Amino acid sequence: MALGSRNEKNSVSDPQSMARKMLSRIDQHRVFLAPLQSTSDQCWQILLHIYVAATPEARSMAAIAAAIALPTALAKRYFDLLEQYGYVEQSKSEMGFILGLTSNRLSEFETLLAGMDQVAPLYGISSG
Repeated sequence: MALGSRNEKNSVSDPQSMARKMLSRIDQHRVFLAPLQSTSDQCWQILLHIYVAATPEARSMAAIAAAIALPTALAKRYFDLLEQYGYVEQSKSEMGFILGLTSNRLSEFETLLAGMDQVAPLYGISSG
């Protein structure tokens, strides 16, 4: 049997099926961030940090910029882009600007994340 043949058996799972699932999730990620094109990796990281932040302090622009190791000025450009395209909203507080996902994008984001459960084990991520 030739290497890479579809007929090869894998005792764990069908690698091609898993690859198709991964591509589907990547495509969903790409569609979700389509308006942001070349900045999508950094914007994806920002959205994930906002989503998992447990406190308002952790959702501050400064905290998120530090968490993803971006200079403040560059991070501010990404935050402004995310706000411009309706992904996040900013509110002023005594800690500076606090970011939050907009209600429309939060729903889309959670749907996208829920679908990633199928491919999470490929990245060594356990669900739960």
